[in-house]
Amino acid sequence: MEDVVIIGAGAAGLAVYYQLKQSGVKSRILDEHYQVASSWRVRHPQLRLNTHRWYSHQPGMRIPAKYGRWVSRDDYIQYLEDYVTRFEIPIEFNTRVFKVDRKENSWKIETSQGNFISKHVVISCGANRIPKMPHIPGLETFDGIVKHAADFGEASVYDGKSVLIIGGGNSAFDLGNHLSKRPVRELSISIRTTPGISAKEVFGFPMHLLAAWMRDLPIRIQDALFHSTQNSLYGNLKKFNFGDPPKNVFTKHAQDGITVSVDDGFIRNIKKGKVRVIDEIIKIDQKKAITAKAVEVYPDVILCATGYDPGLFSLIGHLGMLDPFGIPATTGSQTIANYPGLWFIGLRGYIWGNMYEQIRQSAKLAKAIASDLNR
Repeated sequence: MEDVVIIGAGAAGLAVYYQLKQSGVKSRILDEHYQVASSWRVRHPQLRLNTHRWYSHQPGMRIPAKYGRWVSRDDYIQYLEDYVTRFEIPIEFNTRVFKVDRKENSWKIETSQGNFISKHVVISCGANRIPKMPHIPGLETFDGIVKHAADFGEASVYDGKSVLIIGGGNSAFDLGNHLSKRPVRELSISIRTTPGISAKEVFGFPMHLLAAWMRDLPIRIQDALFHSTQNSLYGNLKKFNFGDPPKNVFTKHAQDGITVSVDDGFIRNIKKGKVRVIDEIIKIDQKKAITAKAVEVYPDVILCATGYDPGLFSLIGHLGMLDPFGIPATTGSQTIANYPGLWFIGLRGYIWGNMYEQIRQSAKLAKAIASDLNR
C-alpha cells in the first residue's frame, strides 16, 4: 500500500510532491502525458504568465531573473523541467487514471498501468483539461473557422481576417490582447457579463503585485480597492457597450472561483475603435452571428473563449462530491468528512495568482497528510 498517490504532475502536483518530501513523506506522482508541463506545451506561443515572476515560482526554487518580469510559455516549461531535474522527482508518465474509489479505509486508483491502493490521494490534474464549447444554435452550420481558445495558435494567422471572440473572461481578454495589436480586418468580442478588469501594468508597475499584497486583507476592503482602481483606470466603459462593472469582485471570486480579466492594451484598443464590443451571441446562421440585441457580425473566424472542464466526473463523479461545473467543494488542506484522505489542489483560479496560492496550499496539505500518517 502507498502512503500518497498524486494524480497530475503539473505545477500543483509537483509542489505537493516537494512539500511531502520535505515532510519526510514518500509519494508516487502519476501523469497521463509523456513529459512534464504538457498542458503548457499546447498553449499558444505568445503566452506569458499574467503573474509576476516573484510570485509564480514553485516551493524551493525561484524562477531565474533572466526570464524577466512576465515569464514566457517556453521559459516556464524550461523552469518546470529544471525543477523536476533538481529535486529528482520520479514522475510516472503515460499513466492515465480512470477511476478513484473508496476501498475500506484507503483508496483504490485504477490506471492504465494497473491499480494502486493508497492511504491518501491528491488530485492535481488541473482545471483546464477539456475545452468547453458554447451551446449556440447554428454554431455547427457556420461556414468559417470555429476554434476554442485552447487552439488559438500563432496570432499572425488571423491577419487580414474578421475575428469574433466569444467570452469575457481572462482567456477572451488574452486573445484580445494579442489580436488587437495585429492587422486583423475586423475584431469583435461578445461579452455576456462584464468581468472585473485588471491592468497588467500601470505606468510600468505590475498590478499583480498589488493583488498579491492584498491577499490577506478583509474581503470588503479587497472589493472596494479593486472597484475604485478599475474605475480610476478605465472610467465609464458603458459607452463602449460594456455593462456595469462588478462591485464585489473578490466576494464573487470567493463564492464561485471567477477571477479577473487581465488587460494588456485590449481596453485601450477598444476605446480607439479597433475592437467592437457586442452583447451575447444567441444564434449563428452560416455566415453571420446574431446577438440578443439583433446586432449582426460576419466573421471569418469564431474563437470560443468559453472555459474548460477539469474532467473529474469520470474519475470521481460517482462519489457525489462535485458541483455542476465538475469542481469539488474543497481545496488544499480542506477535506470532506465522508472522504478522508482525498485531497484536491490546482483546480481553482486565484486573483492573486495560482502559483502563489499553491505554495501555501501545498505546504498545509503536506502537513495535514504527514500528521495523519504519523498518528
